[in-house]
Amino acid sequence: MTFEELLKELTLEKKVTLLSGRDFSTAAGVERLGIPPIRVADSVSGIRPAGIEADLTTASFPNTACYGSTWYAELLGRLGGELARQARMKSAQVVLGPTINIHRDPRGGRNFECMSEDPLLSGRLAGAVVNGIQAMGVGACPKHFVCNDSETLRHFYDVRHSADSRTLREVYLAAWQHLLRTSDPVGIMTAYNKVDGAFCSENRPLMEGAGLDLEMPFPIFRGARLVKAVEAGEVAIGEVDARVLKMLELRDRTKACHGISTEKSIVNEKTNRLAWELAASGIVLLKNEQQALPLDLTQSSADTVAVIGEFARDPVITGGGSASCTPQYRSSPIDLWKEAADNAERYGRPGADVTYYNDDSPEPLLEEHQAKPVVWMLGQFKPGLKVPGSRLKITTRLTPSTSGDHTLAIRCTGAFTLSVNGETVLTGSDKGIPTEQFIFNHILLEIGTQVSMEAGVSYDIRLDMAGLPSSSSASQPPTRQASASKRHVSVLYAGRDEQYESEGFDLDDIRMPANQAALIKAVAATSKKTEGARAVVDVLTGAVCPSGRLATTWFKTLEDAPSFGHFPARKLEDGSVRIEYAEGVEVGYRSSQAAAGDRVRWPFGFGLSYTSFQYEGLGATAEEDAETAVLRCCVTVKNTGRVAGQEVVQLYVSPAKETAVSRPGKELKAFDKSMLQPGESRTVELAVDLKVACSYWDENEVAWRMEPGTYGVLVGGHAVPFSVSKGSSWNHL
Repeated sequence: MTFEELLKELTLEKKVTLLSGRDFSTAAGVERLGIPPIRVADSVSGIRPAGIEADLTTASFPNTACYGSTWYAELLGRLGGELARQARMKSAQVVLGPTINIHRDPRGGRNFECMSEDPLLSGRLAGAVVNGIQAMGVGACPKHFVCNDSETLRHFYDVRHSADSRTLREVYLAAWQHLLRTSDPVGIMTAYNKVDGAFCSENRPLMEGAGLDLEMPFPIFRGARLVKAVEAGEVAIGEVDARVLKMLELRDRTKACHGISTEKSIVNEKTNRLAWELAASGIVLLKNEQQALPLDLTQSSADTVAVIGEFARDPVITGGGSASCTPQYRSSPIDLWKEAADNAERYGRPGADVTYYNDDSPEPLLEEHQAKPVVWMLGQFKPGLKVPGSRLKITTRLTPSTSGDHTLAIRCTGAFTLSVNGETVLTGSDKGIPTEQFIFNHILLEIGTQVSMEAGVSYDIRLDMAGLPSSSSASQPPTRQASASKRHVSVLYAGRDEQYESEGFDLDDIRMPANQAALIKAVAATSKKTEGARAVVDVLTGAVCPSGRLATTWFKTLEDAPSFGHFPARKLEDGSVRIEYAEGVEVGYRSSQAAAGDRVRWPFGFGLSYTSFQYEGLGATAEEDAETAVLRCCVTVKNTGRVAGQEVVQLYVSPAKETAVSRPGKELKAFDKSMLQPGESRTVELAVDLKVACSYWDENEVAWRMEPGTYGVLVGGHAVPFSVSKGSSWNHL
């Protein structure tokens, strides 16, 4: 049947059903008419199985912040294709992502899920992922539209842009504009927050001409209310039909991947290689004093390498929230260093036994072993387990590497007892927290106690009725710090885990947990995934020439960030919740703080290499008489070093000197990443829509405005002028 014929067969109630979520990951279908349900799945870092607590593994890729630092659209297109393949194996028709909110403040809880502080880099790279996914018949749904750049009070805060629509247009909406210029996603996910007083999902200025088609996940708000509104004549049936047609079109666009029922997880070497390539391409080398890198493990120094840090044996796989996933395997950095240098220390990894009981029986209902001491049952319980009327215990053995007081902590809903060697050390009860906080911010449940332990002695840990969180934030053991001081080379694995970076909350500050900051040297890697561990080793040892470039400005202090003092959201005396975007368009490198230079530790676009590149012959021409006016630039890049490497050519445009508004000193307008062999030269040609290159948002005209004048092109430390003779206004993508 045609879509119109299907519409005639649908009752009003069934039409509304098609516009509604059925559970966390499924939109309802109508079996009688052969309209299948739609399954959606997070995320672009690894396709999750159905259900929040499902434990089926998946291929795990680097976080989205790493994608941003690759500056490599072609590679992200290949990632999209693989994500589509993984989605098919998980019976999903739509991938929820990528996330293209802006790195506005370094404390943003979901910065790891987002590409960059720059709208063009964010939008173009996200467009490549979308195109890769949809070329395989799976849909992509980028998120979150718009200004969902903070997690604090995200359901309540209001972003007021009515007095400054230029900031909204040039920074936050611009990322979506660049995305939609280069791709056609099947859907867009709206943000949680308000903009100018209205929630994004019902914001007419933002949604005009689009409308909200699908309400996800559940429980739904519209449902019976919408049915009654139509019957009362408050909503036209034509409005509902238009939304239903969109949902039918979605099923048609994803028809190639319907009908798969059994979810699978298959380890594939080609997939693993892609994950490694993404991680390696996104690693940014920030310092290399006295050419200390790459390490040469063929020499005697290989006998004096210290590998330090909790993450060296148990690496962080993901941040918290909807982007988290269970990987098919983990590459332990310490094991990979052992492959590279036979004397690298190796430490064990904890596990736990979980036993489930029904209260009416002393016999165990189920026994299982888990890599982490975590039990998660959100709406899906173990077969045969009576709820209420059941209990469980988690047992493990802990052997500390240092003597002294150690913190044991739990997160649970309900009553619990924690014991060490049979002695109770902590008891309590918790009534629980809202479901969303339980999913994304369960650290709020944490209760801990300190227990004195001796190094090398094993302790039996037992927890009744609840789960024990793992923590990677403990201080580095003094013995390992001392070990490092005796080595010629120290490799430290540091950072934050999902306790610190997650959907649902922002960071209070940007300090590293415990004493990690005192040990951090030389390399920053944004990758946190299964193949990320191998990629770090390969970069440090020179098997890979680093080619990542920062996608976000690193200011010297938190106070130097333009958003400091205006982040996160706060509750006002009148009860409203606001977040101020007082820095306006001066986000990251666009700001006066960044332009001054002395407040920036590492600038946007920065990254070192093991080779060197030379730029020459930069030229720029504005072709105003073409059907589509275009700025054409070319530059020759030569690898003047001794090893092959990839260079990222970054094209910035500086505004005309005579301009009606204050504008950033430069803005990224195009980029290209190329591999060059030693001594090889390549001419890179970049073409940019002239209006996109030169325009700003004119609040008086309510349109984009390109002014005549002399602009500048900046590439690789070189600058040339170009002229625009005719001004114009425009109002489209």
